[in-house]
Amino acid sequence: MQFKALASVLAGISWVCLSACAAQQSSTGHIRARSVPATVHGALEPWQVQASIERQMEALVMLANQQWPGAGNVQVSFIVTPDGLPQSVRLVRSDFDNPAFAQALTRVIERLSFPASKATTVVSAYPVYFR
Repeated sequence: MQFKALASVLAGISWVCLSACAAQQSSTGHIRARSVPATVHGALEPWQVQASIERQMEALVMLANQQWPGAGNVQVSFIVTPDGLPQSVRLVRSDFDNPAFAQALTRVIERLSFPASKATTVVSAYPVYFR
């Protein structure tokens, strides 16, 4: 039982660190995309979703470099299937009035991969900040 408690504390610490250290910069040096912990319900823990997206953040940075909408925030929701694939990706909030950017962002999220799990995970609010 003590091992489970320790694992839970360590997971929480790594989750906070990931959200605080999430900023990534493109090779051109002018675009930053930063994500923070999501609202997650299901088999995956929030830190697992966060870590998976952080490992693949460069795709979001490249998208911003190609279709720079300016500084602002977006929020996406999606479902992660037990095999780790995102489905039903949708933009739930955006500071940008740019349908092409919204569609490209949705496609980037659809291409991400997450850990396999025993059940579906619902990510109801995943914010990404572009600076």
